[in-house]
Amino acid sequence: MSKTTILIDADVLAFESSIIAQENIQWEEELWTVHADMTVAKDRVIGRIEQFKDLLKADEVVLALSDRANFRRKLFPEYKSNRRKSVLPVILKPMKDWMINELDAQL
Repeated sequence: MSKTTILIDADVLAFESSIIAQENIQWEEELWTVHADMTVAKDRVIGRIEQFKDLLKADEVVLALSDRANFRRKLFPEYKSNRRKSVLPVILKPMKDWMINELDAQL
């Protein structure tokens, strides 16, 4: 019997889960902090993977992450240049590291 393997863009999962787990808090008129709960983010990633597996009746999952040497930047240097000024979620890098170390995400 053949197995079904799905390829998931893990960059999207990492970003989405990091945003969901992040909270901005205003303590005073001019005092703000940002914090994020890795447990919330990890649970979101696991839940989304299970959703995809169930929906697509998949047996296996491959998580693919981009590295900084993205081939698209070589082909088109302006790729995502409009995003340079945006602030990334505080736990994005730790989430990607966790996905590599614990979920065998591939670069």
